[in-house]
Amino acid sequence: MVSFLANIAYGMIAPIIPLELDKISVSKSATAALFSIYSLTVIFASPSVPWLLKFVNAERLVRSALLFYGVVLVSFGFSLYLSTPVMIVCFTTAL
Repeated sequence: MVSFLANIAYGMIAPIIPLELDKISVSKSATAALFSIYSLTVIFASPSVPWLLKFVNAERLVRSALLFYGVVLVSFGFSLYLSTPVMIVCFTTAL
């Protein structure tokens, strides 16, 4: 259920971001990099979850992950206000 809701939230803003980035003349490759960072993070972070569960309660881990995901999702939306494609990619990579 948590994964479903998180993906619904991402799916709600994903179609809008490329249109807005196109309005401020961000290249297609920078937009693709912005979206690929999300997938790469999921791929590389997923194997660490079983290891983390050895040290942290599952409920606490899910709550922390959702909080972090919410912050990143809001920050992703604010990436429209950055002025250059390099700033956008660096900003989202830092998160």
